[in-house]
Amino acid sequence: MTTLPVTRPDAILFDLDGTLIDSFQWLLNLHNRVRIRMGEAAWDAETFIYYMHSSSRVLYPRLFGDRAPQALTILNEELARQDYDGMAVALGCNELLRGLQQAGMPMGLVSNKTHAGLVNDVAHYGWGDIFLSVVGAGRATRDKPAADPALMALAEMQIDPPVARNIWYIGDTITDVQMAENAGLFMIVIGHRVDAPADGLQYDSLPDLHNALRHTLWWTD
Repeated sequence: MTTLPVTRPDAILFDLDGTLIDSFQWLLNLHNRVRIRMGEAAWDAETFIYYMHSSSRVLYPRLFGDRAPQALTILNEELARQDYDGMAVALGCNELLRGLQQAGMPMGLVSNKTHAGLVNDVAHYGWGDIFLSVVGAGRATRDKPAADPALMALAEMQIDPPVARNIWYIGDTITDVQMAENAGLFMIVIGHRVDAPADGLQYDSLPDLHNALRHTLWWTD
């Protein structure tokens, strides 16, 4: 498939980190502060890339064993600082989100960032009126790549389960692709960290997706 579906989607779910915001350095700094406080060596960028796709409640038991509760407590303490140094909104993000809002599109946010951190981000970037549901790691029974957080978001948006529905998920990693597949969502990949599935789409950037949307019949600007 090389063009967007003609049919207007019933709803769109978004990933956050790497999709709507450029947060790689911020996330690396965050986890390294935890590692240093836990007496562990800091990661370099390559090592972080290897681990970054799992949620902390899945990853930290693997990394810290029976010390995982302590590490997660430290992570939450670091998140509570609400330090946004090294994080920035992705190019074209706000324009895309506001355009979809103007078109009356129901939108939700589904991320493997801790739920508290995700809620902070939504407030920080002024998106509280955009997303009808915000589901971070720990809210659903399982995190991405399981379907649970997407299904929770859709339920909170009063959208029926996505079987035979036209629901899009927009993200940038293999975890996003797997969740979309598990939940029956149409996948749109932003960037080139992972290939889009055969029945999905891929765009270099959010402005490229925004431009494609402007050529659909249901777009309003």
